[in-house]
Amino acid sequence: MADAFIGEIRMFPFGYAPLGWLACNGQQLTIRDNQALYALLSNRFGGDSRTVFNLPNLNGRIPVNAGASSPTGQAFVFAATVGQETVTLTQAQAPSHSHAFNAKLSTASTTGMTSVAGAANGVGASLLSRAMTSTAKTIAAYDAPPFSSSDKIQLGMKVSVAYGTAAQTVEPHPNLQPYLVMGYYICRDGEYPVNPN
Repeated sequence: MADAFIGEIRMFPFGYAPLGWLACNGQQLTIRDNQALYALLSNRFGGDSRTVFNLPNLNGRIPVNAGASSPTGQAFVFAATVGQETVTLTQAQAPSHSHAFNAKLSTASTTGMTSVAGAANGVGASLLSRAMTSTAKTIAAYDAPPFSSSDKIQLGMKVSVAYGTAAQTVEPHPNLQPYLVMGYYICRDGEYPVNPN
């Protein structure tokens, strides 16, 4: 492609690098075999500056113009890698909220219930709160206290005051804008771009 500059990056919709072009996937090249391209890129995308250098890696990324963003003032440094494909939220980033949990103990019997200090008949309003610790556990709710394992009907689920899932893990979620997958390629064989300065 005679009308392209060495180091120029283009997007192609046909899934392979045309002759004289290389995929922008961070691959490592030898300086000896790619001197003109190395003279333009140097090791700003990786490499040891002695024998090898890396191409830009645009897998899962979009190019952004270098400089300061006018709305936010954020500086985008040339050749820097910024952002991530997934994000794991912290407890501080999650909005504070609560869920109502209504429970009633049957007055028919209190047999089998674990006593709570200070509660009449071993039954008290703090049965649920007493179970709430930093460790997730199953909270069982019954229509009446069970007399045997065959009488038991569990209505509960894992409940915890801690942030995350019932297993106490916090999973990352995708952080990608809508996208259409194509290929970015960099020109290796073309016209050398002369710096006018």
